[in-house]
Amino acid sequence: MIDHEAVAKRYRDQAEEFRAKSELMRDETARNQYEKIAESFESLADNEEKLAFKKEGHPLVRKTQEPFPTGDGCP
Repeated sequence: MIDHEAVAKRYRDQAEEFRAKSELMRDETARNQYEKIAESFESLADNEEKLAFKKEGHPLVRKTQEPFPTGDGCP
């Protein structure tokens, strides 16, 4: 079984590493690319956390908010 929380943490750690590397880049294009990679890892982490929240019986499941929007604006 996949540990979505552990995967999310790993993705956030990777995002942090790419952000740190982006700060070292003198070239603006390279810096922006590293930032985009970091944002992608953050997005992946967000998705993994949603999967963890979706698990039945997960202690952090939100009772008042749907983890995935329905898209129609209705709760």
